[in-house]
Amino acid sequence: MTVLVTGCGGFIGHGVAGALHAAGRDVLGYDLADPPEGRPGWPIVHGDLADAHLLHATLRQHAVRRVLHLGAASGPMVMRDNPAGLFALNIGGTLNLLEASRQAGVERFVFLSSNAAYGPDAGEPISEQTPLLASEPYGASKVAGEALLRAYHWRFGLDTVALRVGVGYGPRRRTDSEPRELLHNALVGRPTIYPWGIGYRRLWTYLDDIVSAILAALDAPAAAIRQPLRAYNIAGPEFAPLDALAAIVRDLVPGADIRLGDGWNPADVRRGPVVLEAARGDLGWVPKVGVREGLQRYCAWLRADLGA
Repeated sequence: MTVLVTGCGGFIGHGVAGALHAAGRDVLGYDLADPPEGRPGWPIVHGDLADAHLLHATLRQHAVRRVLHLGAASGPMVMRDNPAGLFALNIGGTLNLLEASRQAGVERFVFLSSNAAYGPDAGEPISEQTPLLASEPYGASKVAGEALLRAYHWRFGLDTVALRVGVGYGPRRRTDSEPRELLHNALVGRPTIYPWGIGYRRLWTYLDDIVSAILAALDAPAAAIRQPLRAYNIAGPEFAPLDALAAIVRDLVPGADIRLGDGWNPADVRRGPVVLEAARGDLGWVPKVGVREGLQRYCAWLRADLGA
């Protein structure tokens, strides 16, 4: 049973494809190019999500039966000044892949959504039933993607699952994020200065927990998927403030110069913790990596990466 992984060269997609390959499963990557490290042990089709003909041909020629849609713009910091391009990629690409999957008889379609779909809130715990009120383009693209998944499920019977994932960090993440900036700057002797940060909390989620959640959604029995939303919150075990992360980084890299002001990042949406009981009950998934362990692992990887 071949599993297609879009975005297989990216931070999360590479981790998922590698885990599938290590488990001896038939995995096929789909991305614009090989990962920065070079061609991995699994085959890759080089293509764009906008190329509907190539997507149809890929799924049929390789007898793809399960799809992990992890490719596209990966966060609010990507294509920030090009919302039309972001929508074309995240919404148009998802639609192309859903239609190809419908016609190819795919048995399970897992979509990487985001907690950004919820939008701002009053800080109360967020369950899957909380309205999706995204207030910026990236989050809106995830709301639209989830709506497309439900439409393809209810109209055409495609077995779809969406995962509303928290802020990912860990090995191979090179795009902007607070954990990366804190660690990278400390390791190279550069100060990190934010005029905000004390009390600023995010859903920090280590890569291994994201990978295990995606694999749980891939393999969960069809009868287990919760109706009607078919969507699950995925986040790390701690809703920790940034000043707690800064203290850990100072322990890991003595002499780290980190200066934080008070309050929330003005470029981010204020959001509360999420409830993870649905993923625990239906998918059998729970997060395992707290921020101290996650930062320790990420720090070790960054040291090796900088040394290389």
